[in-house]
Amino acid sequence: AHSNCVGLIFGHEDYLESIRAQDTAESPNLLFARSKVVNSGRANRKVIIDSPYLKLSDTAGCREYAKKSRMTGFDGMLVLHPKQIEEANNGYLPTIEEIKESKRIIDIYKKGLEDGKTIQFVDNTFIAPPIIKSAMNKLNLAKYYKAL
Repeated sequence: AHSNCVGLIFGHEDYLESIRAQDTAESPNLLFARSKVVNSGRANRKVIIDSPYLKLSDTAGCREYAKKSRMTGFDGMLVLHPKQIEEANNGYLPTIEEIKESKRIIDIYKKGLEDGKTIQFVDNTFIAPPIIKSAMNKLNLAKYYKAL
């Protein structure tokens, strides 16, 4: 929470060694610690960075690792080699489908506001402030990466 701290980095190998556990493909033994880092970071408005993917030649695995990391709540991840950068970035970017859905949600929300509605159900989709905020975050992230 200190003002000089801008972010948190989770070192999964360090963590596993400290609890005397082994790395596994699914890593269920990391879920608690990863969730705690994400929750602590979010509570204190910090950037949250995940561990690097350790298998350098497995680019598809790197992208999947990044996607799972994003789903857990991390903002990004460390990379060990330049060939991991594109895969990591792609794993954290919203997909085309997510971007389209986010635009649809925002459009429905704006239309609903004209009718005085802040919460709606449209096509089996619940649209409320947290959903709208998530959609906006995805669109902002996509715009940021496109600007780079």
